[in-house]
Amino acid sequence: MRKILLEFDLAICSLWTIAALGSRIAWVDTPATWIVMLLIMSRLLLSFTLYHREKKSWIPGLLFMGLTVFAISTELDIKLSELASKVFPLLNLDFNRWWYVGLTLAVATWLWVVPLAVFLVNIFRKGFLTDTLTWKDALGKLLWTDKTARTFCSLLLITIGTLYAGLAMNARICLFACVVTPTLSFHLLKRYYGLEKGKVWVLVISMLIFFFAQTHAGLLRMAMLGISFSMVIYVCSSFYQNKKKLLLSVMSAIYVGIMLPSLAIGNNQYTCFNVERTGYYTLDTYPGIFSIEDKKTGKIGLRDRYGLLVKPEYDAFVYHTARHWFGELELRKNGYYTLYDICNNEYRKDNHISYQLQDSICQMVEEHLLEYDYKSDERLEVKLIEAKNSHVRTHIKALKNESVIYDYDDKEAFIPTDSVSCTSGTIVRDSFVRLEWCMLKSLSYTHDATTNDSAVYNIQVTLARENMPKPKEAETLVKKISRFLKKVDIISITLPHYYNER
Repeated sequence: MRKILLEFDLAICSLWTIAALGSRIAWVDTPATWIVMLLIMSRLLLSFTLYHREKKSWIPGLLFMGLTVFAISTELDIKLSELASKVFPLLNLDFNRWWYVGLTLAVATWLWVVPLAVFLVNIFRKGFLTDTLTWKDALGKLLWTDKTARTFCSLLLITIGTLYAGLAMNARICLFACVVTPTLSFHLLKRYYGLEKGKVWVLVISMLIFFFAQTHAGLLRMAMLGISFSMVIYVCSSFYQNKKKLLLSVMSAIYVGIMLPSLAIGNNQYTCFNVERTGYYTLDTYPGIFSIEDKKTGKIGLRDRYGLLVKPEYDAFVYHTARHWFGELELRKNGYYTLYDICNNEYRKDNHISYQLQDSICQMVEEHLLEYDYKSDERLEVKLIEAKNSHVRTHIKALKNESVIYDYDDKEAFIPTDSVSCTSGTIVRDSFVRLEWCMLKSLSYTHDATTNDSAVYNIQVTLARENMPKPKEAETLVKKISRFLKKVDIISITLPHYYNER
């Protein structure tokens, strides 16, 4: 029982270490990080001295309490809150304040109150205390001289190195850590328990399968993860076969087969099974956030280390543009964009575009380009303006280049012509439209459409083709849009949308 309590205590301290070093503000060059690590190391030393029932346990205990008082007096964050808060994204649960406070208090009680209670119990029970440690051992040397402590510290150092590899999310480093660190950890456990057999090559293959499962989705990724973990179970079952330690076999399989490789790749790939990762890279300046793709639709989305951020509904993501602040991405789709705030997981829009309306008209535009056999670089532009307030509800700039391409550039005119129809029912032509690499001829047509609720929308269509477009082509597209506006509930699809979903 004493050994099981020690192992549980070491697991709590390990998670505390990961939470402290995995924090976004935990840089090794800051004194606060070193103080927190000294606090954790003094707590580990206290655990091992209490396990050996040493009289000198009061030395690491006093050191631990002294560092605690110093941290509290200087308002230093010792990362207990970080440890409790990570439970929710890991389990894909919504944040609950009561559970958060309860977990924080439970961990604090275990780390500070339980060691004091154990030490007091050992004092008042005769014959339970020994005095075999030297002062150097009580001050930290025990972590290097005791076999159990030395093995644990080695495993903890491997875990920390794996954590940093995953935080960097460099593809080569992650692959190296995913293969090497579980193998090295299993070797240390095998040596500690005196296990001679252990097919390490099976473990290496399982880790390779685990790593490359990231770029697959659905049943294939589930199968790859299942095969990988089954191979780890096979390797770790040797602890039960030789030492009859079932709990050790289970915990080592979880540690070697799930925890370490997940830390190595920097994300939890047991979530978002229906989408796959696109490549082994992250967004520039946003480590830990990377693209995912839905193979059925070809659309892309975003996820972080824990789960889904943006559903795969967009054509592209753009950042570092003049339209947004740092920390915001442009989510582009069908000629419009939505701004996504990464830090706050919030969406916002800086225009009056109706997303549903533009999505529907985009389908008509794509059908039109196909029906009239648009050639490479031939293009059209559609604007739908609400007459009462001059709000642009739809603005589509599309060209044909094998597939349909939408333009998002607001700086330069998509069809550079001054001959644009402004009066309903009129047609304006321009036979000299100069683009950077070709010459086109344009035709512009405007029509006022009235919806069922008597709202008036101005439809502006401009076509630019190698040969002068015929008026009937523009009129046909405008009629399709007009009929659509009369059929749908235009009020409901032009209401602003506010997103805040994970």
